[in-house]
Amino acid sequence: MLLPFLLAMQASARLYVVTTTNDSVGTSCLRGAINSANAHGGNDVILLKGEMPRSRFAKIPVTAYFCGGLEIKTGQVTIISEARAIIDASNSGDRVFHVFPNARLTLQNLIVTGGKAGQNLSFVKGFKGQGGGGILNEGSLVMDHCVVAENAAGDGSIFGYTGTGGDGGDGGGINNAGVMTLNFCLITNNSAGRGSRGDFPSEGLVLTTADAGNGGGGGNGGGIYNSGSMLLNACVFKSNQCGNGGNGGDSYFSNSGNGGAGGNGGGICNEGNFEAKHCQVMENVSGKGGSGGSAAISRLGISGSGGNGGVGGGIANVADAVDAKLFNCLVALNAVGGGGCGGIIVPIPLIQTSLPTEPIQPKFSRTENPLPPCGVMPSMPSGSDGFANDLFGSFYSRGFNLIAEDDFSSGFINGNKHDIVGTAASPANPTWFKLIR
Repeated sequence: MLLPFLLAMQASARLYVVTTTNDSVGTSCLRGAINSANAHGGNDVILLKGEMPRSRFAKIPVTAYFCGGLEIKTGQVTIISEARAIIDASNSGDRVFHVFPNARLTLQNLIVTGGKAGQNLSFVKGFKGQGGGGILNEGSLVMDHCVVAENAAGDGSIFGYTGTGGDGGDGGGINNAGVMTLNFCLITNNSAGRGSRGDFPSEGLVLTTADAGNGGGGGNGGGIYNSGSMLLNACVFKSNQCGNGGNGGDSYFSNSGNGGAGGNGGGICNEGNFEAKHCQVMENVSGKGGSGGSAAISRLGISGSGGNGGVGGGIANVADAVDAKLFNCLVALNAVGGGGCGGIIVPIPLIQTSLPTEPIQPKFSRTENPLPPCGVMPSMPSGSDGFANDLFGSFYSRGFNLIAEDDFSSGFINGNKHDIVGTAASPANPTWFKLIR
C-alpha cells in the first residue's frame, strides 16, 4: 500500500529514508531528515524504514542534546512509518513536534509520546505554562492512524514576589492553533499543565505585609486544546486529564491567596471550531481546584478560599454551538475534579514549598474520589466541585450520538436526530451506542 503512494510522490517530493534510531543531524536520522526538509522548503517525504530494527515498535528518541523537540518550519513534510515507530521525547525536556505557521506536517502510523512542554519563567510574576505537550500546531497538521500518549503541557511558573501563580499550559496531547485533521487516532493519558502556587509575600528573603498571591489555574484540554480549526474522524479520547489549580500562597502577616481553578475539558477543550465524526470520548477528567493558602493565628490576615473544580470532564466548548459539531459520537464515563480545600489558620508561620514533582494520577469514576479532610480550623470555604461530567457548553448535533450525561450542555435532545441522551440522575448506557460506518 505504501509503494504506490511513494511512486506518486517521487516526481514532486524529495524522499528521505531514515535507517537509524539515533537522534542526530545526519539525513539517515529523523532529526537530520527534518532539518534538511526545512532547508529545502518544498514537498518532502520522510520514510521510517530501511535498516530500522525489525521490532514492530521501533523507538526513535528525541533528546535534549540537539535542543529538544522536532520543529517543522516550512514546506510540506510527510513522515511515514511502516512499523508504527515510537517518537519518544521523554529525555528531551520539550514537546515532540512544533509545526510553525505556514508549515504543513502529515504523520502516518506513528506513536507520539513522552513530550513535556516547558515553563515560562519570571522573577516578577507567574507566567502561563507552554501548551502542546505532544504537538504544538500553528500551521497545518494531518495525522492518520497515530497514537498521542503520555504527554504533558507545561506547568505554570512558580517564581516571583507576592505574585499570582502562573496558569498551567493548555493541550496535554495537542495544542492546535492552526488547521488540523485527525483520522483513526488514539489520544490517551495526556495531561494539561498544573497551575503554580501563589507566592509567599516577601521581598527577597524579607517577609512583607503584602497579600499572598492566588494560585494559578489548571491548564485546559487534557487531550486536545483547540483554538483553531479541527476535524476529528474515528478518533478515541481516553484517560486524559486537565491540570489542577495551584495552591494559594501562605501568609504570616497578611491575607493568604485563594486556590486556582481546575482546568476545563478533560478530553477536549474548544475555543475555535471543530467537528467530530464517529469519535469516542471516555474516562477523561477535568482538573481539581487548588487549596487556599494558610494564615498564622493571632494575625490580622485571613486564609484563602479553595479553587473550583474544572467543568466538562469529556468536552468543554466555550465557543458557539455552530463551532462544535458532533456526528455519531459516544461521550460517556467522564468525570470532573473536586474543589480545593479552604485555607486554615495555623499557630506558626509556614515555610512554603514548590509544587510536588510526582506525576498526576487520574482517577476515573462517575464521581471523583472524595477529597481528604480539609484540615483543622478552616477559616475560609472550600471551592465548588466541578460539574458537567461529559459535556459543557453549546453544541450542534448532526445525529446518532450517545451522550451519557447532558445536564449542562445544549444541542442534544433524547430521540431527536436519533440521539440517545441521558442525565446525571439517569445516565444513558454506553453499550447502546451504535457506530455508523
